[in-house]
Amino acid sequence: MLDIDISPDMWTGPSDELKESSSLVSRLGSTIGPAMAGEPFGRRLSPLITQSYQELVSSFRSGNTTLAEILTQTAEALSSSASDFLANEQRISTAFSELRTMLGGIQ
Repeated sequence: MLDIDISPDMWTGPSDELKESSSLVSRLGSTIGPAMAGEPFGRRLSPLITQSYQELVSSFRSGNTTLAEILTQTAEALSSSASDFLANEQRISTAFSELRTMLGGIQ
């Protein structure tokens, strides 16, 4: 039988890794962005190539920004799920303890 670990502690590591990946993607964009600014390859080329190049740069920036946002949102969702899981687990534990007390202190 397959054991599945659903403990919130197991979600923290992947959440932190996603946040780090998001940071790396953002840094990549800010590093490559200036290198892609201006003329393609630092050369003045035909307007047809320049226009295509500018569209490529714009698409890269947009995709890079979107990817960083998605990674950040996924990391936040994982962290939030872990927090909710812990809160629900605590509420259930408290309710169970109260029920045991009401039933006469069953251990």
